[in-house]
This record gives sequence, structure tokens and C-alpha cells, in this order.
Amino acid sequence: MSRTDLVGERNGAAVDRFRLRWVAHGSPLCEACVTLRRAVLRRPLGLDYSEEELAEESTQWHLAACDGRGLVVGCLLVVPAVEAETAKVRQVAVAESVRGQGLGRRLMREAETRIASEGFDEVVLHAREEAVPFYRGLGYEAEGERFREIGLLHVRMRRRLPHPARCEHRLTRGALPVSVSDMSPELEAAVAAAREAGEVLRENFESDLHVDEMLEHDIKLRLDVECQDLITRRLLDAFPHHAIYGEEGIAGDQDSDHQWIVDPIDGTVNFFYGIPHFCISIALRVGDELVVGAIYDPTLDEMFAVDHEGPATRNGTPVSPSRREELGQAVVTVGFSKTKEGMDAGLARYKKVAYQVRKTRMLGSAALALAYIACGRLDAYIEEQISIWDIAAGKIMVERGGGRIEMAASHSHPDKSSIVASNGLLPLGDVL
Repeated sequence: MSRTDLVGERNGAAVDRFRLRWVAHGSPLCEACVTLRRAVLRRPLGLDYSEEELAEESTQWHLAACDGRGLVVGCLLVVPAVEAETAKVRQVAVAESVRGQGLGRRLMREAETRIASEGFDEVVLHAREEAVPFYRGLGYEAEGERFREIGLLHVRMRRRLPHPARCEHRLTRGALPVSVSDMSPELEAAVAAAREAGEVLRENFESDLHVDEMLEHDIKLRLDVECQDLITRRLLDAFPHHAIYGEEGIAGDQDSDHQWIVDPIDGTVNFFYGIPHFCISIALRVGDELVVGAIYDPTLDEMFAVDHEGPATRNGTPVSPSRREELGQAVVTVGFSKTKEGMDAGLARYKKVAYQVRKTRMLGSAALALAYIACGRLDAYIEEQISIWDIAAGKIMVERGGGRIEMAASHSHPDKSSIVASNGLLPLGDVL
């Protein structure tokens, strides 16, 4: 896929179909934003960006808006601390194909929410003269004389922000968004690799797929291998002395204490049958300790992440497990393994809890099951046979929020483990 392909167009897309997210500098989505800004802001004037301008953006916050196919159709930049207690919004760009659908307003409000949450009181911007009425409608006031910038007349505008506690939805639950710049280099690499693999999966979802192996209760796709190869290249480019241990094989320095554990498509059967519930899971283990994890659901555009310290997050917002304590209130997901012995053992466990809980679900992705426990959507997950790449990233997320993971040698497979994961409050002690 070329950078231009990442920009794309989607005629008639409704604004609530757009997904906004803060992206890392240098990531594929960040590069797609540069491509969009070139097309919308610079090329009509016969201009391009200098290397110095692009280098300056490494310290700025990048907000991207994607359509339903994951293509960038809007973006802006935020420069923090241009003045005391003031941040600056710049380079607001919306693709021609989606103009008039409120995306510019939504980008600005998302930027203001982030700026307020970081402790800034005011936003300034340089508005093209024809855009002044739009920004006035958002509460911005003009100040000073008109001036020329990149050959066009501009007006400096300013808006004082409400207190963060009164800002929009991301702050109403008392959780502040996590800045991309706050990520460790390891988590940034994992998130970028997962997103890039996710773009590949979106492109190939519900298309003709090359099957490497059709097993009795499983499917091996060529795309599994291709996605792991992509993730491996990205991680080893960033950390050439690390090891890769994935469902589709190993790579890198296998003597390294730093080992990336990768499941390129968790939920391959779902993916093959067109069921939109699958993900990419990447975790870093240092010695015997799992320290960093990323789980990306490309169909919902949800990135679950956890760094060396701090809580797990979903799309930058901290999350935590549910507080439900009674089985009668709980929703539990169950996985059934790929062998008769595993299925029999799983059914026995299922019977122990099925009559006691509010509902059971079979979703088909262990990694997303753990991510859902970490954010409170599910209360527990049970499976008889599981591999480390299925649960490594999710295990950190659940435990970081106070949830509980119990694992034991599988009764039905010598090389796998059984797992009972929960919010840490449910009485599930006799299930394992």
C-alpha cells in the first residue's frame, strides 16, 4: 500500500463513522496525515513541506480521523506550550470527499479535550481568512491584524477552554487520555506494528484468502505468516538485538533477555468466516516478566495497550476491570480447544459456571477476551488449552487493573496451559 492509498476517499460517510485517534510521529498513519495535508493545504498553492518543518513535527501531537476503511480523511497538529498555559492547533485538513459532514468541528473539539486534559487553559490558531466564521462558531475570537502566511491572509484567533472536569466525554469518568509521547519506545513500536498489521487485515477481510492448512478444528492462513513477518520486521528494525517468539515461528536473537511474543491474527477462524472479531496481540517479555502489551482490534479500531508502568488503556483512555462480585451478575466468555480431549475438559469447566452466571459467551479470541476483562466488558474468561502468544499481552492488562489470572498445565495437552481470568472479585477458585 502506498502512502497515497492511505488517504483515500469515502463519499457520503457519516461523521459518526469517523474514528479519531492520536497517532505516533513517524507511524504509517502519521505519514498518511502528511500526505493528506500536502494534498489539501500545500499542493493547491504549489508548495511542499521542508525537511525542517517535518522534523519539527516530532515534538507535536498528531490527531488523525479515519473512515470506515481505516483511511485518513482528516487530521490536525497540536503544538504544546507555545505560550504559558497555551497550546496551538495548526494544519487542520479535511479531505474534499467528506467536507460538510462536521469532521472539522469534531477534530477541533477532540483537540481541545486533549489540550485541556494536559493542563492548558487556552488554544490559539492561525485561521485562513475564509475560515474565520467557522472558528468563530466554535467560540474563537480574532485578535490583532491580518497577516500573510504561506502566501495567504490569516487571522490569529484564541479560545479560553473550560476546566478539564467540564470537558467532553473522555474526561467525564475521571480518566485522562494517555499521550502518545508518554509511551515507552517499546510500546510505541508495538502499537505501530499492530496498527500496520491491522491495516493489512482490514484490506483482506472478507476477500479471497490463501489457506495454508485446513485442520479439523482450525485454519492456517498465508496471511498469518505475512502479518507476523511484517510485525517481526518492524520490531527488529527498532530493536535489532531482541528475540521474536510467535505463533508462526521465531526470529531475532534467541539468546536475548528481551523477547517479543506475537500472535499476528488471534481469531483466525473468525477472520476466515467473515466474523468481525479478531485482533493482533504483541507483548514484550524481559527475562521472566511480561512488561508491555498491545492488542489491536482493526474492525472496531480499538487499541488496548499497557506500558511498563501505569494502567491499561483503550485508545489512550485508562480502563479497569468491572467491580462485579457475584456470579449471578457476571458475563463469562468460554473458549473451547481444538482437540476432543480439550473440548471435553472445557465442557466440564463450562458446566461448573454456566448455571451460576448471568450469561456465557463464546467469542473466538483469547486476546480480546482478556482485553474485555481489562476494560470491564466481560467479567471472566475460561479455556482449557491456551498458548502464551494468545494471552501474553492481555495478561498484563488484566493484572495491571487488579484482575486475576490463574494458569495451570492443561489436563489435555502437555504443551499448553489452562486459564481462568477474572476481574479478581468473582468466586471462581474451584474452576481451574
